Amino acid sequence: MLVSIFYPPIYYTLMALVYPWCTQQFSYTSFVCAGLCYQVQLVSTTLDCFLNYILPVVVTTGVNLLIAVKVLRQKRRMKQQNTWKKNIKMVVQLMWISLIFILAWIPMVISILLVTYVPESDQNWFLSFSMVRK
Repeated sequence: MLVSIFYPPIYYTLMALVYPWCTQQFSYTSFVCAGLCYQVQLVSTTLDCFLNYILPVVVTTGVNLLIAVKVLRQKRRMKQQNTWKKNIKMVVQLMWISLIFILAWIPMVISILLVTYVPESDQNWFLSFSMVRK
């Protein structure tokens, strides 16, 4: 719990104010403009994307699966009557939570990876398909 409270402010403050390997450069013609300089460097952006976007999704989904497995094993070990209706409802609810969480974060992760790894000319081609034309 304390990690989720203290980690984000400390991480982003250090990355914004103390990150020593870059200087701010603004490009008014690029797709991403006026962002922090660590966000346009390959290693720091990859680390940021993995630690702050991909890892929480994987951990949350894994923990939800572990909770479901643990409850089912505990009921079997204690030789309780298996009320599958309640167990299935719990498992389905945890899976829906995981699915919604994953679907909510996928666009952010894809856009970060697109901006980081795809050349700018290809980004414009990709974005032309995603925008509504008049």
